[in-house]
Amino acid sequence: MLDFKEKKYFLILFPIIFQLFLFITSNRVEKIFLIFRMDDYSTDSNSEIESKIFEIFSKDSLPIIVGITPFSYDDSNNLIPLGYKKKELIFKYLDQKNFYIALHGYSHKNFSKENRYKYEFIDLPLEKQNEMIVKGKGFIDSTFGKNVKIFIPPWNGYDDKTIYALEKNNFQLISAGIRGFHKKTNLKFLPLTGTIKDLEKSLEHAKKSREKNPLIIVNFHSFEFKNDNYLENFKNELKRLKQNRKIVFVGLEELLENFSLSDEIFIKNKKRYFILSLAPEFWYKIAGYSSLYYYNEGSFTKFENLRLIFSFLNYIFLVFVLSYSIFSIFSKKISGLLSKKIVLPFGSLLIILSSIYIFSNLRISSKGITFLSAIFSFFFFIIKERKPK
Repeated sequence: MLDFKEKKYFLILFPIIFQLFLFITSNRVEKIFLIFRMDDYSTDSNSEIESKIFEIFSKDSLPIIVGITPFSYDDSNNLIPLGYKKKELIFKYLDQKNFYIALHGYSHKNFSKENRYKYEFIDLPLEKQNEMIVKGKGFIDSTFGKNVKIFIPPWNGYDDKTIYALEKNNFQLISAGIRGFHKKTNLKFLPLTGTIKDLEKSLEHAKKSREKNPLIIVNFHSFEFKNDNYLENFKNELKRLKQNRKIVFVGLEELLENFSLSDEIFIKNKKRYFILSLAPEFWYKIAGYSSLYYYNEGSFTKFENLRLIFSFLNYIFLVFVLSYSIFSIFSKKISGLLSKKIVLPFGSLLIILSSIYIFSNLRISSKGITFLSAIFSFFFFIIKERKPK
């Protein structure tokens, strides 16, 4: 029978060595695809900053999707359409290569009844959602002479009725978050993978990826650029990235041609992101996985899925063994508590409560999994301690 006390060092080394093996076989990246999405272009946003942002992207034809909110409410709750200067600024770049416009909601009004969340579309009746999408699209189309096909829901919130309304109005693509609602649809999905603040980290992870062509969708707003220094730093960063041969600034046409953005791939990415949330970021990075980029169709083979699962199970095993080793160091003190019949009921209660939490909340983080693994290890330890020697 396996003796944990005698073989604990081997058991600790085994998952570490296995993870190092995954690290050695992790890097398969060929090209990193990059595209930017700017939200909240509206009557209320800063035109001066937006003009400078557009000029930065326009100079080198870098791809950018601009989410336009067609209407806003003033202080008297009057509905105000996009202003003349705002329209003129879009017209200046509208026909340039890699400049794309999207419908970013209707008025960006928060209809949420919960303090924790904000959204404009979730839980509204289908008729209301369809009305807002029809009016918003009609305004954008008639104003700019374009048939807008991209939808960006405010606060990345949408539901099944939103999908239905978008299909009904001939939209082709929705860009929201990776945790967004999904259903069988012909719509393409382009979820954001991070913000400007995440960009450097996203690229670092992507360079060591098992995904051959990781896709990074960067979301930002004009209000994030507080002064010209921010803009200058951003400009220099884009220039540096453009000089990197492994990084490709990809337009929508090329993206749709070379990357699968189907509902099926979106669902597979969602499932993978869930698994990636169950262990620390650094652990998966070693194995060549990250939640800071989007995965293409070729990344979802049986081998890749098993490789990811084994990396996760390997983490649980390591936490279990490390926890057991720590408990062994304090075995005398724990034995003293066991003699008072305190630990076993308390440990059992923790196991039950932790299990309920795990299975009732699918958004449990790596901290929850780590805690549960340690609790199971402790429970296993006290059972062994209670056995006659």
